[in-house]
Amino acid sequence: MSPNERLRTCLERSGHTMASLAEHVGTDPKTVARWVGTGRVPHRRNAHAVARVLGVEVCELWPSLDRRDQGAHDKDLVAVHRQRSD
Repeated sequence: MSPNERLRTCLERSGHTMASLAEHVGTDPKTVARWVGTGRVPHRRNAHAVARVLGVEVCELWPSLDRRDQGAHDKDLVAVHRQRSD
């Protein structure tokens, strides 16, 4: 996987280190290093927390995560019934 240069740039601009970002998000610094170095995509809640801390939109850091968010609820929820027997 290729490095996430967008995340690296936002980290540098904000003045955060990988360790300080990990502390704000509540994750391990090695995990943040994987997001930056290997381009791994975090869980949605972590991605949104990172975006909040860095002051950017999630889609700026992880465009693929934004596309998954748009249609995910449509695919998972087929119907809602008051009772299981309905």
